[in-house]
Amino acid sequence: MANHKIKLTSRKSNIHVLRHSLKGQPDGNRSSFISLVSYKGESGKRTLSTQSNSIKLLAVAPLVPIIPGDFLGIFSGRLRYTEEKPLRSIPGPIPNLWLEYSVVMGKLSKIRVAKADEMANVCLAWEGVNEVNEKSNCQFFRVLVIATRHIMPFDQLVRPPVV
Repeated sequence: MANHKIKLTSRKSNIHVLRHSLKGQPDGNRSSFISLVSYKGESGKRTLSTQSNSIKLLAVAPLVPIIPGDFLGIFSGRLRYTEEKPLRSIPGPIPNLWLEYSVVMGKLSKIRVAKADEMANVCLAWEGVNEVNEKSNCQFFRVLVIATRHIMPFDQLVRPPVV
């Protein structure tokens, strides 16, 4: 990773972003209105009987209406630099950099992944951050969750699949 010079895209701390949103406009910050809600549905797991495998599940959903461009939070995880893709991870902005979300869990890491014929309603955006020097390379990364479509309260958040 030392050979890569990644330009920073933000000088704002995580606390500042969570308090004031991405552009300093609190109206677009919906991170505090995202919650885990329960619903009854198919678990997706195999059963050995002929009975339905419907159970109570949890979904990541907003509690208020969401519009495209709204900031929904910071996707948590552990950064890894490795040639092999970790099991539950998102590729980073440079080769072999991954955000592994199975180690550090947050509610946004539970966002459902879109199926092949399904549209996502959020996107994940990597951001290089340097809080100290705007002319230097980034100190750390964060992955933002941004709404790409209108989302009604209690509708599941769905992110695009990653390769």
